[in-house]
Amino acid sequence: MKQIIVMTILVFGAVFTWAEEPALRLSADMELFYELSNDVGGSGDNDRFKSNQLYLIFDGEFDRGLNARLIVDGADVVSSHGNVVTEAIIEEANFTWKNIGDSLLSICFGKHEMAFSMDYDNYLNDSIIHMLELDKVWGVTATLNIPKTGSLAVSSHQHRNTIEADETRMESDNNIGDNAAAKLMIDKLVKNLSLVISGSAESYSSVSTNGGVTISTDKKDEVRINAGFIYTIGNIGNINCEYTYFENIKGMPDICPSLLTIGAEYNISDSVKAFGRWENIMDDVATPVENDFWTIGISYQPTDKYIFLAEYSNFNSADLIDAMDMNVAANTINDSLLLGVKAKF
Repeated sequence: MKQIIVMTILVFGAVFTWAEEPALRLSADMELFYELSNDVGGSGDNDRFKSNQLYLIFDGEFDRGLNARLIVDGADVVSSHGNVVTEAIIEEANFTWKNIGDSLLSICFGKHEMAFSMDYDNYLNDSIIHMLELDKVWGVTATLNIPKTGSLAVSSHQHRNTIEADETRMESDNNIGDNAAAKLMIDKLVKNLSLVISGSAESYSSVSTNGGVTISTDKKDEVRINAGFIYTIGNIGNINCEYTYFENIKGMPDICPSLLTIGAEYNISDSVKAFGRWENIMDDVATPVENDFWTIGISYQPTDKYIFLAEYSNFNSADLIDAMDMNVAANTINDSLLLGVKAKF
């Protein structure tokens, strides 16, 4: 981690020295909502104000196709468990060199989202697939624009952290090259259709302690495969679907589930939209888990800067899903109503 931070600082300094008359733009992206729920996981009343993101965004624009971005997320200052979060406060910190040498190749270096999953809908209640994304990580992504087709992106990243459970630890390999992802985006080949195919591999070794004796296992990759599409139906709305398979090394033991998401959006008017999403965990063992999740809602967007949303869901946004892997027991998720607003300025 220290090497990554030092390298980022050096690159920042080199770019500012090289660039002429850099321009800095400040913006914000905020999401606030009130969640009404009851007895989630048997823990009693869970009504509370929450936020998925409180972004303060600094964008630096330079000549020669260079851009810098720093995003500070106030929503990560304190977790829902009351633990102080440190590195997660920095949502992004990266440089992007676009169209290097007037070519079709761009490179992003630093902390950003890696090339995996469709990352489509952005409702108040995030989908489970959203929690399997590779974001808030340090790495490098190379993106090649493919004329009349779309783009191909390849990433390599330093792992986020080490997961501990009881006396067994899943220790990540943090070197660039140990963890990788790739994504093919096809959004120009067929009118109104966007298709995404992606995959990733994150490297882990297991360390367990039994009677004072430490036992280590060989390194193993956790492989994920993802595919999805969005089909836009004129001004009516769209339908979308996304599928993810993953080995779930850090989650429930010996369960390698697939996750299917099907959603739709309907434009009631220019400013009012109805939407819905259904998710299904297709586990491959008899261990009882929550299988079906759904969300329906309506949004009102009076201006380009504000969106008001109301959502009803049986997937509560409490920490019942491990943000890094699937970890859901049966009968732990109850219905909830979310009322909130998104604002950009």
